[in-house]
Parts: sequence; structure tokens; C-alpha cells
Amino acid sequence: FYVRASNNDGLWSTQPASFSFRIRPMIWQTWWFKIIAGIFILIYGYHLITQRIQLARKKEKEHSLLAQQKVNTDSLLTVVLKNIKDPLLFDEVEKNCRTAIKYSPKYYDFHLVMGQLYQKKNVIDSARKYFNIVIDKSPNYKDAYLMLGRYEVQQKNKKNALNVVNKGL
Repeated sequence: FYVRASNNDGLWSTQPASFSFRIRPMIWQTWWFKIIAGIFILIYGYHLITQRIQLARKKEKEHSLLAQQKVNTDSLLTVVLKNIKDPLLFDEVEKNCRTAIKYSPKYYDFHLVMGQLYQKKNVIDSARKYFNIVIDKSPNYKDAYLMLGRYEVQQKNKKNALNVVNKGL
């Protein structure tokens, strides 16, 4: 930095005064800041990519598990329907149905099997409960009306049987 000055008489200095200094760049203008920012951008990009890959794998795994669960539920229903004919296997049927209802609550076939099971065990309120769950949640499921209507007739409860038939129509 060079300066020439004049005094009160108007005389100018012959030799300019000099002062040497350096202005430091702003922090974002330094080479080390640019390198650190670049590293952070790379790390963030890597994190985003790995997160997306993990999410895609998780969705694929869930889809696979749901498909496998559907197959397992169908095969479990086949086993349950076969075992419900044997009174010695009622406890196993009940356990399998409860498991299936826990993991596939909208698979109403297991509710019907539970109703049939309790009907065979002569547990009246529980049988009605499971038949009514199916009727309430899936009104187009005609087998539920048929099973509950038959059950009410067997219990000699004509009023409830008539209500079930009217509801089914």
C-alpha cells in the first residue's frame, strides 16, 4: 500500500510511504475449506445412496415375506381344515388359527374355522363372536351367514337365526 501526502503548506512528499499487508481470504475461499466441503458432500452422497439401497432391499424383503406369508397362510389353512375333523387336534387347530389371525387378521377363513372349532367344542359365545367378526368385517362372505344361521338353529335360537338370515339377504 503506497501513500503520498501533502502538508498544510501544500508541499507533497517526494517519497511515498509504503505499508505492506495481506488480506486473508474468507473462510469459504480457502483451499482447505473447499477440500473439507468436498469430502462432506461425498460422504453425504454416499450416505444417501446406501440409504436408498437399504430401503429398496427392505421393501423387497417385505414383499418377499408377504408373498411367503400368503403361501404359508394358505398351506396352514389347508392343514387346519384337515385337522379340525379330529377332536384330538382341536388344541393344535386353535393355536394355528390364533397365529394366523395374529399375522393375517384380514384372512377371515381362520375366523370361520375358529367359529367352527368353538361350535364343535360347544363354546357358544366364542363361536358366535368369530362368525360375527367375519360378518361385520366382510359382509359379502356368505359362508359366515350360513354357518352362524345353522349354529343358531342348532342352538334352537330361532330369533337369532332369523336375524342372521335377514342380515345375509
